[in-house]
Amino acid sequence: MTSTIVDCPGFDAEPDETIDPTYCQEAPLARFLEILIYQAVKDKAASIYFEKFPDKFQITYKINGVLQEMAPPPKHLFEGVYEQTKLLFGVLKEQQMPRSLWQRITGQTPQAKRVPAREFSYEDIASKKVRVSGQSVNLNLTRLPNDNGFHIELFDDKRTEMVLDERIEDLLNKTGLLLLSSMPDEGKTTTAYNMLNYRAYKAKQIGTIVAVEQKASYTPHNIRVLARPQQPDYEHVLQAVRNCNPGTILFDDVSDPRTAREAIYHSMRGALVIAAITSDRSTTGFEYFTELCGDREKALQQLIASVHQKLIRPAIEIEDPKVDYTIMFPGQLRAA
Repeated sequence: MTSTIVDCPGFDAEPDETIDPTYCQEAPLARFLEILIYQAVKDKAASIYFEKFPDKFQITYKINGVLQEMAPPPKHLFEGVYEQTKLLFGVLKEQQMPRSLWQRITGQTPQAKRVPAREFSYEDIASKKVRVSGQSVNLNLTRLPNDNGFHIELFDDKRTEMVLDERIEDLLNKTGLLLLSSMPDEGKTTTAYNMLNYRAYKAKQIGTIVAVEQKASYTPHNIRVLARPQQPDYEHVLQAVRNCNPGTILFDDVSDPRTAREAIYHSMRGALVIAAITSDRSTTGFEYFTELCGDREKALQQLIASVHQKLIRPAIEIEDPKVDYTIMFPGQLRAA
């Protein structure tokens, strides 16, 4: 996966406060896409979803975990917006597009000879770094699991910066199953993604890094993030994870037997698997996971440690909260 940094035309010229979905009928779709990304950055959105339904073309922003739909553009524009997005990310070239579509998107007459294009599949990921009003923003492009659209994730380089405890860093240099538990709103997902960042940049690991979660609020630049839909589409997600042959996997908010068993599966095949669980202690987090996977002994064999984190919030709000970790190892849990 490659990444480049570019200045997208028009990103630094602030458009109107309100995005008019009919604007794209009067200008190239490139400009329409720029406006959507500009608005997403301005509203601090984590994702933009582009979905084609039988009766409409729906664009949705995810802001603070909440999905917010914009007024639907004309349905027939979906393919053009998708092709323009692939152009932005470099997975499609001018000569791979039909002449009429290229002209409608760019407003220019194509000159190059047409050649076949490779399909951008569900398991592919493309990345781009752009500047929006002077701010550097990372973008990831993926297909949606149900094949009815695509997804742009937005993040900046500072979103997941955090200094991990040295004890945690030591655990991240191993392979096997690492349980991470906390109560809601204690920063579990932030810690999990900082663990992935450590694996990506500091640990001596080889292989793809994959995260499977329901709310892609944090998306580091070189990590493949897969959404976790309802059954039966979830099987496609799990198969995509296996096809990646990952060296590191995050299963966020593990709460079903299928995901717990999949975590055991990958830990037995040499990956570091971080399984995030909602729990009040290291021991109860481990017991909950073993109930889900149905094999306590196998979980103990693969377990590196069960880590519970708690935020210590300061009395003065301007200070950053501190993270307190409780770590229990397999021998301690076996005796508990």
